[in-house]
Parts: sequence; structure tokens; C-alpha cells
Amino acid sequence: SDVKCEQLLAYRSTLQYSQLEEESGLTIFSEVGYGIVGSEQVLRATNEMSDDFCEKNGMTYELLDEEVVAEKWSYFSPPPGCTGRFVKELNGYLSIRNLVQACHIVCKERGVERKMSIATSIRKIEGEGIEVELEDGTVLSAKKVILAAGSFVNFFNLLQGREVDLQLNGHTVMKFEVSDGDYIYILPPMEYPNGRKYIKLGHPTHPEYWLSKHLPDTLQAVKEWYCLEDKPEARQHFKHLFSEMFPTVSCLSEELDHCVMAMTPNGRQYLGFCEEDVFLAAGGNGVSAKMALEIGLICANSVMLGKWDYQDLEEGDFKILYKP
Repeated sequence: SDVKCEQLLAYRSTLQYSQLEEESGLTIFSEVGYGIVGSEQVLRATNEMSDDFCEKNGMTYELLDEEVVAEKWSYFSPPPGCTGRFVKELNGYLSIRNLVQACHIVCKERGVERKMSIATSIRKIEGEGIEVELEDGTVLSAKKVILAAGSFVNFFNLLQGREVDLQLNGHTVMKFEVSDGDYIYILPPMEYPNGRKYIKLGHPTHPEYWLSKHLPDTLQAVKEWYCLEDKPEARQHFKHLFSEMFPTVSCLSEELDHCVMAMTPNGRQYLGFCEEDVFLAAGGNGVSAKMALEIGLICANSVMLGKWDYQDLEEGDFKILYKP
């Protein structure tokens, strides 16, 4: 199932964080646990799979109800009649900035050179391999290529006239600055490059508040969403949610941000060969950052071997779908 694929890739990625932290000197993962609270109807579908997965991999979980939540985390105000669970082992949150920086550090130490330019085309040269042209005019020659361009994969001539089937969803998120003394169970405050700590709320589906929107599949639409001006209705909605959930936590300031998710029709990531020597990774579905290391391993091993190479999951589980 989609959930089991997601759990397996996330679990195996988590097992690699400590080695990457040691090699890079950066903290990537904070094992503070993972909690989910909601109605019984919402949780019922995920609990069975979570139960099996936790038992199989030696993780324990604690069942939650309204009284337990209030006792453990007095600053969090759950909805009446809620239920939930809390898993401690191998669960927590990632610093995505540090994850990316750590990968850059380790790659550089192993001889990888990074080109800070946009790839505008990939073309097969018969008998000579592949050429990747960059926006600055540089042409790189390669025997094999991994294409991982996220929401931008369809915007340049990277797939030689084809487009993968993706729905681009724009989402609005809001960061609430808190003091060092506040600690939030759902997501502890994370320190950002400006030195301040924020709690982030996001990804509800309320188009009327400009919180989410289906975007046209164009580069201009994505640019405009990322640069969207402040929306007072979205800001007020997030402030209302924050005050309801955390009535005793003081907010020092708030900041509105926007992001784009690339969604596939079946909810699975696209992983596979789109050309003989070009391996594609696309369609993160808003959940793939936690699986990044394992997805990278799939890409690297498969492109080097020239065929799918991964234990326990089949290439058909991640079949690439193209637009008509």
C-alpha cells in the first residue's frame, strides 16, 4: 500500500541520519517522537498499518485520549472527544536546511562538484552519452543522469517533449515565533537562519483563505505563488488556529510563507527510467523529505546498475505516468 511504502522508505532513511550527522558535523534529526490527535474516524484507517509497522520494527506507541493529552501537554488544547497515539522511537523532526547542507558537505568531500545554474535541457547524443545544458551556456557531458527537479520538472526541455502527470498544489504556511521557554509537542520550535525559533502551521485545505490552490502547470504560476503578497485572511485564520490549539503559548511575531507540492494521481512517487540512461525522481506528494536519503539510494544504485535495484519494493510501485 502507499502508506507501507512511505513508512518503509522513511524508516530506512531515519536509520541513516546518524552517519550523515557524524560525517558532516551537522544535526539533522531530533528524536522527540511523533504524535497525532484527531477523531476516531480519521485515525482508524492509519492505526492498523501503524500497529503492524511499529511491532515489526520494535517501536512502541502510547494511545492517547483527551485526558492523557491534557495531562502530558497542558499547553495543547485538543478537540473534544479526540483520540490519538504517540510514538517515541525513530520519530521526530528534520532540519531540512541542515539535511541539504550535510549532503553538500559530504558530497564535496567525496569529490563532487556543484554547478549553481539551472538545467534547461537534457539530450541524448547517439554514441556519445548525454548532454545537459545549463542556463549559463555550460554544457555537461555524462554517461548517466538522475533527474530530480521537483515541481519544476515539466518547465524546461528535460524530458524531451514529454511531461509527467503532476498536479501542482500551492500551499500557505505560517511561522509563529516563540521564546526559548516554550516547547510544543506537535512540532518543537525550530531555529531558523535568522536565529529565531518558530512553530510552523500549514497545509490545511481552505481555498477561501488562500491557504491552498491548484496551480496551472506553468513556470510563471509557480513563481507568482512563491512571491505571493501577504494575505490578511490567511494570516487571521492561522492566528485563530494557533490560539485555539496553544492558548497558553505567547507568540512574539508571525510570518506567512508559501510552498508548492507536486502531487501524483496515485499518491506514489515517480521513480524509474524515463530514458535508457536517465533516472527520474519526481512527485514528492508533500511527504518525501523524510524519505530523501533512501530515495537517493534507489536513484544512485539503479542508475549505476542500469536497472531497478531495491529490496522489498518493486519498480512498478513507482511507475511514471505521463500526460497524454
